[in-house]
Amino acid sequence: MQVAEGVRYLVIFAVVLGAAGGAAWAEETGGDIVCVSDAWQELAPEHTQAWGSLGLNTATKPPDGRSASPLKVGDQVYEKGLGAHAGGATTIALRSDFVRFEAEVGIQRQSGGRGSVVFEVYVDDEKRASVGPLNDDAAPQPIAVDVEGGEIPETTNKVMLMPGFPCPLCRFPTYTWVEDMETKLEKYILDFIRENHPGWDVEYGACDRCVEVYKLRADGVM
Repeated sequence: MQVAEGVRYLVIFAVVLGAAGGAAWAEETGGDIVCVSDAWQELAPEHTQAWGSLGLNTATKPPDGRSASPLKVGDQVYEKGLGAHAGGATTIALRSDFVRFEAEVGIQRQSGGRGSVVFEVYVDDEKRASVGPLNDDAAPQPIAVDVEGGEIPETTNKVMLMPGFPCPLCRFPTYTWVEDMETKLEKYILDFIRENHPGWDVEYGACDRCVEVYKLRADGVM
């Protein structure tokens, strides 16, 4: 691929407890590379996730204050990257001098055989790349997308509550999500869940068992 001098390339190091690298690609193209984790404040992305908070050059930061783990996908450890969590979404409004997006994505290495995540990249609401589903046994997977001429998407991100995703409250994989919680639960129950899980909100949903437990706890039964 031939590029003009000064053209900028966007490299993201992770999505959903994942990571990525782009040094070899940079040497081949000779274009300027911008790492998302290095330019996070400059790019000012919009980001949402179902549990914890985004890690810059670390895995997701747990909501209980524990230190975040290093980024690791399979046997590969990354010094730079984004540590996010399913379900989540990151929206970046790119300037016109960006022409390409590259990443390596995967699930943070845990105990093996855990997780089920799909990574997708959209430009102008058009899906340009999709990888997965992956679990934490999978090696890092590359993604490369042309973004030249892309505009800011007009649609809003919606957290996907897919079967097998971990419940943001108990952290166990669930196949029985409770959605539209604002219409199904009293406000005091939702506030009780928020107090016990800072950063959680109704859009992230919860499994049916957690909902029943927090109903009882909010009513003082447990």
